[in-house]
Amino acid sequence: MESSKLYTAIKANDADSVDSLLADPSTDTTLRDLDGRSLLHHAVLLEADLHVVKALAQRVDLALKDHEGNTVLDLINAGSEPEAKRKVVEDRVREVVLAGEEGQKVAHDMLLAGWFHWPVTPQEAKEKSEQAAELLGKIMGFKDKIEAVHKALQERRVSDLAQLLQADKELAGAADTTGLSPLHKAVLFQQVELVQALITEFKEALNAKDYMGRTALHYAAALKDDSVLYNLLKDAGADEAAADLVGKSPKDYQQDPDNLPLGDLTARVEKLVGKPAPLETPKAQAAEEPAAPVKQPEPPKPVQVKPVEMYIPKPDNQRLPPPSTIDGKYVAQHLGTALTQALAEIVEKKPWDPIEYLGQWLYKYRHTLDEAAQRKKLLEDIRSEEEVANGEEVIKLKRKEEEMRIQEEEERKRQEEEAARKKKEQEDLQRQAKEAILSQKPLLPTVTEEEDEDSMFRKRNGKGQTELHTLAAQSGADLVALINLGYSLADRDAENRTPRDVAEENDLTENVEAIDNYVTNLIEHENIDALKQLILEGYDKLDAVLQQVSTDGLSESLTDFVKSIPNEQQKVSAIFQAVASGKLSEVENSMDRSLALAKDQYGRSPLHLAVLAGHKDIAQYIVKHFRTSARTRDNLNRTPLHYAVALSEELSELLKANGADTNAKDFKQRTPAHYEADKEEILALKKTLLVSSDSKVTSATVPEIKADDDSSPDDADDKDKD
Repeated sequence: MESSKLYTAIKANDADSVDSLLADPSTDTTLRDLDGRSLLHHAVLLEADLHVVKALAQRVDLALKDHEGNTVLDLINAGSEPEAKRKVVEDRVREVVLAGEEGQKVAHDMLLAGWFHWPVTPQEAKEKSEQAAELLGKIMGFKDKIEAVHKALQERRVSDLAQLLQADKELAGAADTTGLSPLHKAVLFQQVELVQALITEFKEALNAKDYMGRTALHYAAALKDDSVLYNLLKDAGADEAAADLVGKSPKDYQQDPDNLPLGDLTARVEKLVGKPAPLETPKAQAAEEPAAPVKQPEPPKPVQVKPVEMYIPKPDNQRLPPPSTIDGKYVAQHLGTALTQALAEIVEKKPWDPIEYLGQWLYKYRHTLDEAAQRKKLLEDIRSEEEVANGEEVIKLKRKEEEMRIQEEEERKRQEEEAARKKKEQEDLQRQAKEAILSQKPLLPTVTEEEDEDSMFRKRNGKGQTELHTLAAQSGADLVALINLGYSLADRDAENRTPRDVAEENDLTENVEAIDNYVTNLIEHENIDALKQLILEGYDKLDAVLQQVSTDGLSESLTDFVKSIPNEQQKVSAIFQAVASGKLSEVENSMDRSLALAKDQYGRSPLHLAVLAGHKDIAQYIVKHFRTSARTRDNLNRTPLHYAVALSEELSELLKANGADTNAKDFKQRTPAHYEADKEEILALKKTLLVSSDSKVTSATVPEIKADDDSSPDDADDKDKD
């Protein structure tokens, strides 16, 4: 490695040369030194520029470990000021996942090597693409399988380990965070029973290599066990000539075990994952219990004759390498299993008289075999009788299973049809919303005084809800697209609910987050004008976002604005309080055009409130100085004139003389003339208007709002908390 041009450029911290060499396809980026370090390891250790590290991260395998088991990320985290370089590594991992199908092989190889750091959230992957979300799901699933295999190995659950590996034999060579495969760890801790199980059923694990290119046979060669495991692996087919990164074969380590310090490796592994569980040797008189299967939902079982349960002990018939001599074969056939278990128990218990203990153990073993055979025969006879007795019940069960299958199929089709219907409804709503927006002027007031009445008009349904309210109550809706078309987050329905309130009441967390993320995006892009507009329109959910947003890194102007939001909200509240209290001087001193078009938490403008409270002088001041205010709308699309015609002829004439539209329609398509004849609703609003002790205008009760004739039955019960 040291003689390569790329290593020389890295050592010199020459970013241009590194870029040039990496652009050449013939440059070998897989080089590693005798300590297992890759080019990227050296770049981190040499504290190369961030650009060099970033360029190498695109070409070098991040999962590689050095002789101490450290990945590049481990070295970065152990260094000083690791944030920038750690972000480079995490960005590369994120790039692999978000590449979807193209990154699948790279991610799979990293998992097999023991890389478990995947800094990508399901939401981030889903927003990127369906392929990315699918790949992340596969990564997490395969990672869980690897962890389950190594946990079974750690706890020495042989049957569970075999079951997991049978389901996916590739896991037999998969490493965990230690960088070692199951067979490497079993040999390292001299777990003979696990080694036997692995090499018997999963031959592919024999020549799997660790992060230094060593097979399990390399480890066995350095063990001081009289070559027991070495011969076991060799007889099973392990390659004695396999060379590791330093060029040594298992035979080399067998001749000089000190060249492979397994004690240090054992200590590192125990530090990472702990010591393996002690061996629980099956007793001669105990039965081998199979691993409990994972229970799956099943259809109702038929009533059957309860089967007879019987304890049938059997010895643990572990498979051993076949002996080579005739005498050896004879002993193995008749005594191998019994002696193996007996000697293992003697080693564990260390009895005072091992010979007597062995004799008694073998006697009990023989007695247990005879008794087990008798019980097994008896149980087989009973089972045969039970099968005959349960024949009819089996037929009934199959019939019920078929009925359940048909019902499940019908339910699946119904759910698919329902999902398709909801999707079509959402598409229709979004299409209608776009058409409605394109057919009218912008929804936000402009800076000109000559705008017409329609610029403040919100199309609403029988509940006073805009299209944004409707979509906020549906799962999977694209709210941001509708907001970008001009719909306001501050719009309120007949019950004074914003779209965010509707989403919360329907427990649609994803819609609440989409709205909050939109506001967060306004802050991050320093869209101060849009944020001010939300405050003026009475949007009271900014605190939910501001509590989560840090001002660190924001511009000075945006930071100042965020800090001033409580004051801005207080200014809006103060102007409404002054209007409601009839304090003309305060209104004259504080009112400007933006405040004249502001709204309270019920969607009313100051002019609405002045008319409702009967303060002619304030109403006259507002409409004379801010003519646009005569065309403002409340949460039910009513103008101040809708209020005035029901309350005061003098106020009504004042508004008409200053630009109020006599043809303006509310959410039920009613003009002001309707309220002149039917004053009950507006009079109820006036009666319920109160000024609370904390100087906030409130509405004590809610008058009834009658639904349109063509609205749903539920609409008839809607209340206007105006």
